[in-house]
Amino acid sequence: MKSDPITDLVLGLAPTCHNDYNAEIIDMVNGDADCPYCSGRKVIPGKTSFAALHPDLMNEWNWINNYVLVNPDEITENIQITSGGFPSVILITSMN
Repeated sequence: MKSDPITDLVLGLAPTCHNDYNAEIIDMVNGDADCPYCSGRKVIPGKTSFAALHPDLMNEWNWINNYVLVNPDEITENIQITSGGFPSVILITSMN
C-alpha cells in the first residue's frame, strides 16, 4: 500500500481539552484540523457527555426506555436516533 503524505493521518493534541485525535496532515498544516472532542462530535465521558452537561436532567432520564439505546455518559447533547425508520429523540422525561 502506498502512503500519501497529504492525506495520511497524524496524531494531534488538542490545546483546550488536551486529548489526542487523528487528523490528516494537510489539515494540520493548514490549521483546518479541529478536535472532535472540543467541537462536540465525540464525547469525553464525565466531561462533555449529556450526563455531565445536564446533571439536572438525569433524575428525569427514562432509564427503562433508553436502556438498550444509549448511555447518557456516552452521547452528546444533540443526539438523535432513528429506529424502525422513524426519527426520534431520546426520551428524557420519566413516565409519570
